Amino acid sequence: GIKKPVWLKTEECIHAVINRNLEFVSRLGNLEVYADPQIELVFYNLAENALRHGKTVTKIEVSFTCDHEGCLLRIQDDGVGIPPENKEQIFKRGFGSHSGEGLFYVRQILDLNNLSIHETGTYGEGARFDIRIPHGAFRCTGSEK
Repeated sequence: GIKKPVWLKTEECIHAVINRNLEFVSRLGNLEVYADPQIELVFYNLAENALRHGKTVTKIEVSFTCDHEGCLLRIQDDGVGIPPENKEQIFKRGFGSHSGEGLFYVRQILDLNNLSIHETGTYGEGARFDIRIPHGAFRCTGSEK
């Protein structure tokens, strides 16, 4: 919450921070999110964690769906995934094999913007992060979705 929220083109934010050595598949179209520009750090950290901890990651795919609760932004990779017992632990400060701060701050940044995040992937098939965006904090500026 340092800067005033603005409408951000989600695909541009994510594309700007994805490692160029990864295949990047986007199904975001014209999705925009009303958030602090610091949200780019969320996408950077998720991509960085995929490379650092996913071991076999070659691809990151992003997509979204809308329902009665709002919008679900999904970011998934094709790495090793996260064991079930660690799915909530990864968001706690100090957890992990690196600094233990990254996903803790991801959740904090999202909380400040009234967004939430959960890891919903299947261990052995890759990590999958679902970011819930409430009504009023997203829009599609075109004919897609």
